[in-house]
Amino acid sequence: MRVARVITRLNRGGPARTLLAVEPLLAARGVETVVMTGVSEPREDDLVEEFVAAGVKVVRLPELCRAVRPFGDIAARRALERQLAKFAPDLIHSHTFKAGLLARTARIDGDVRRVHTFHGHLFRGAFPRPLGSAMAWLERRLARRTDRFIAVSEQVRRELCEEWRVAPCDRIDVVPGVLLPELAAKPTPAERAAARGRLLPAVGPWIGTLARLTRIKAPDFFLDVAQAVRAIRPDARFVWIGDGDARERFLAEIARRRLSETVRFVGWQSDVRGWHLALDVELLLSDQEGLPLSLLEATALEVPVVASAVGGVADLVRDGIDGRLVAPRALHAAVDAIVALLEQPLPRRTAPPLRGLSPAEHAGRLHALYDRTLAQSPADSSGHPVLHLEPR
Repeated sequence: MRVARVITRLNRGGPARTLLAVEPLLAARGVETVVMTGVSEPREDDLVEEFVAAGVKVVRLPELCRAVRPFGDIAARRALERQLAKFAPDLIHSHTFKAGLLARTARIDGDVRRVHTFHGHLFRGAFPRPLGSAMAWLERRLARRTDRFIAVSEQVRRELCEEWRVAPCDRIDVVPGVLLPELAAKPTPAERAAARGRLLPAVGPWIGTLARLTRIKAPDFFLDVAQAVRAIRPDARFVWIGDGDARERFLAEIARRRLSETVRFVGWQSDVRGWHLALDVELLLSDQEGLPLSLLEATALEVPVVASAVGGVADLVRDGIDGRLVAPRALHAAVDAIVALLEQPLPRRTAPPLRGLSPAEHAGRLHALYDRTLAQSPADSSGHPVLHLEPR
């Protein structure tokens, strides 16, 4: 079986980290894969070298980037078509919106099946509503060229098929992200104390986010929350672990708001487990999410969480057990939740957290899905409708 994985960029986000963990295991099952990818954005930690070190073949497409560039996107699709013709895959598996658009409109000879993974969606929260609705309409059109869909959580699946009507529910499989074994092992109190002493100054409680520093993760709102919490708990400190295209604006806002004694920025860090354990409360206040790996890790490590109830977050964080869920951009609710967790620990858990799949489990599910997809009748790659979904 030959599979072309197409992804816009291999930055240190959930989609790329999942691919990195799973691809060597798919190879061991006899799946020959080439990862076709574009260029990461400034300030993003690119993982291409780690893929190559793991024995995964990567083809760079310099024309492919996240930003919308009509002429550049045409060039990117042509470059992708050339690489697909060279590789001659049985199946194309795309990730992220731009790569999914190009991979499902690319012309390629032969009976090639196409699978697309939704690591969340951009229809609500990421852009103004008219643009989000236009993207949903486009995804309905692309569904005509897609044999199978994958969603990373049940909530994302429900939104895709029931709210936005991208595709019927029976064509969308749920395959959660990967929780690496080293991030799943239960920590000891001594390990938590050692992580705090090693990574953060010995001042009051630390509240932090492990995420890309980009608009959809709401770093401006993170600073709003930091200011408001500090007014109630002057000893509280905040830290952002990660980097991205919003770095300059984030640092400028810290200076403008005079928060340099309250908020730290440390960029990308390799000791992910240690940084989770060093926090008293972990935040993820995004405007939209799929099934964020940072929260999979945090809940597995029993770090109290305050998170926006968007995408698959509510499938992952049990309100009052793993932490607190709040509405997006709900300042008072987020502040109250953080202060409550600092002042009163969560009750002892009576049930284990929802865990992501192990790399082996994820690889097994993907391999079975590929087999099923190759055995079914193909989607209409000519562009003629095979679904009859009315615009929302």
